[in-house]
Amino acid sequence: MRIRSVSVRRVKVSSVKPKRRYKYLGKKVKDRGKPGYDSYIEGKDIAKAILRDFEEHRISRKLAVTRLNLLELATQRNSMLSQWEKKVVRNFIDESIRPKLNKKRKR
Repeated sequence: MRIRSVSVRRVKVSSVKPKRRYKYLGKKVKDRGKPGYDSYIEGKDIAKAILRDFEEHRISRKLAVTRLNLLELATQRNSMLSQWEKKVVRNFIDESIRPKLNKKRKR
């Protein structure tokens, strides 16, 4: 019996470009006002969407915590939000969302 060699087509690494992806965090969060993250209500909605994804077992606890940390960082660096709005989002995440994630944590 004779075995044939099969040629494999190689693709250059430089020709394959990864798609640019958004950091979040979900596609079902309604944009309010101007395009982009410009109000504290959007920050709360994104945090709720992360929690909902976690509770529906779409994402792991670790990924949910990572996304919340990223949301906090994005909130902190957002120049469209006032200091009060940043504080509202941060408090909402720390007092409402994180305890629900930690409650489901296995110990």
